Amino acid sequence: MSAQTRTKTKDRTTTRPHDIVATRPTQPRSPGVAPVGRVRARAYAIYQGRVSTGAPGDATSDWIQAERELEAASAKDRERGEALMRDDD
Repeated sequence: MSAQTRTKTKDRTTTRPHDIVATRPTQPRSPGVAPVGRVRARAYAIYQGRVSTGAPGDATSDWIQAERELEAASAKDRERGEALMRDDD
């Protein structure tokens, strides 16, 4: 079996996105890249919201959305920090 957990239903096999095991990057992360654990937690929250509303989507789109949201938040934090440092001068 792959790194994904499969759930057997009557006529199909599905993969639950929160069961997907992410691997750690082999190279150091760039400053704007969120840690895998944070991306996983955000992607799961997106998945839960999507399922509760019946919105279409899949685990990959949830993961990509989570990465984008966390990268955007990180960029805003860096900009705020740079602005604060300029104000201190």
